[in-house]
Amino acid sequence: MPFQGELRMVVTLDDTKRNAIAVKLADMKLLQELLINNEEQFLRDCTDHEISNNFRKMLDDK
Repeated sequence: MPFQGELRMVVTLDDTKRNAIAVKLADMKLLQELLINNEEQFLRDCTDHEISNNFRKMLDDK
């Protein structure tokens, strides 16, 4: 039961819009995975302790 003054909007998406959203979300997930893999590879390859520590701190602050 809605509260007094509460607005309810029902949105119906057609299959085309739903698929477009799914594709964008899948692309975002792939990009996120690529960024994470690159960050992890950078940390493995980085030989400068100070740079790798600063990078880890930056990632922890997210």
